[in-house]
Amino acid sequence: MKIYLFLINQIVSFNLPKEVFGSFSFDENDNTDTKLINIEARNGNWTLYSTSDVSILDGNQIVEELPITPSNYYVLRRDDINYLIYISDTFDNSFKAYSYDSNIDITIGNSSDCSIIYNFEYIDKPIKIYNKNGQIILEKNKSTVIYINKKVLDIDEYYIKNGDQINIFGFKMIFLKELILINNPNNMVSINTMSISEYGLNQEQDFQDLELKDVNLYDKEDYFTKTPRLKRTITTKEILLSPPPKSDKKEDLPFILTIGPMLTMGVMSGTMLYRGLSKLIDG
Repeated sequence: MKIYLFLINQIVSFNLPKEVFGSFSFDENDNTDTKLINIEARNGNWTLYSTSDVSILDGNQIVEELPITPSNYYVLRRDDINYLIYISDTFDNSFKAYSYDSNIDITIGNSSDCSIIYNFEYIDKPIKIYNKNGQIILEKNKSTVIYINKKVLDIDEYYIKNGDQINIFGFKMIFLKELILINNPNNMVSINTMSISEYGLNQEQDFQDLELKDVNLYDKEDYFTKTPRLKRTITTKEILLSPPPKSDKKEDLPFILTIGPMLTMGVMSGTMLYRGLSKLIDG
């Protein structure tokens, strides 16, 4: 699962492992001693628990722990400041593609007269997206926090570029060329406009089964030169290589050199034995 922490200036995300095991603590600042988000595996589920510095709010009540599930929001309190976190799957499968034209004109809010209805309490007034002089403009109200590419939007009008991601507390819109990817957190989003239409594949298209084969990019006759490639001509050069060195054969020592030291030691031992016996005989 993935955890999104919404701050006043940016969005910070953290990842939980797929296996529900262990205990994890997260914070916007890794150097803090007391972490804001404390999660532990309990009874096979990820559980968010309170500490002496951080409380969990369930409505208006402070609770000791809460099991967390994807597509849900949780409120934490530290130093009398409330923090909002959103839990999602590692891969959000709720995204759908919508096509739009140059006359796009939509509003996003939690009222029934909006083009895109997002039933979320922290949207005070509708947000507008429309075409202005050939460019798509996002016009926000001053009371709603909007994040563009995980950074808070601090201006009233923003020119949307290709690839921009708009995030409104878990609700995401990714703008591509003539295409918008929109997710649906906790099934709180509904489309109420003809300005955008759900994009789908052309089912009438005839598909062909093609076999993919490895293609040899280069042949044996291709030549390569190191950079900088200043030469454009190829010349042939003959290089003579020295023969490899001969292997060293171990030569055996002559027999006389092998047995000579043995005979010398034998003679000395016999002489010492003879002298010893002679001294014993002489008393």
